[in-house]
Amino acid sequence: MNNVRRLNNILSQLYSNVIKVEETVMKKSKAQNLSVTEIHTLEAIGRGEAKTMTHVADALKINVSTLTAAINKLVTKGYVDRFRIPEDRRIVKVALTEAGERAVREHEAFHFVFVKEALSQLSPEETERLIESLENVHEILLMRIAKNKQKSELT
Repeated sequence: MNNVRRLNNILSQLYSNVIKVEETVMKKSKAQNLSVTEIHTLEAIGRGEAKTMTHVADALKINVSTLTAAINKLVTKGYVDRFRIPEDRRIVKVALTEAGERAVREHEAFHFVFVKEALSQLSPEETERLIESLENVHEILLMRIAKNKQKSELT
């Protein structure tokens, strides 16, 4: 039971501290007016091809109405373009502007440096064990999410 508490504490603190570091980095970035949630929304939209609002909402695991409010802010800030497709005016698509793409690249670079720095403290064997262990934990979480989704769909 001690290991359960320890791991739970580590995971909780790790998540919280990564968010804190991201917030600090975001305040110093060229995209200072973006929150961590907004940058994650930009990442879900992704660079390149425009995506439907439904696709982005699904990726973020939020509903489309919640995403609409976030997209409205990001359009106003100049990070996202929103448009309807001529074939079916009901379908709304979103794409990153040049500023949105820059913000995503900067955030990806932060994560790359952050992870590279963390892994530099480990041997190749420790790195492999860490990755395998985290993949296993992630798999368990995905199974739990799927199980909970099935339960909620049955009720």
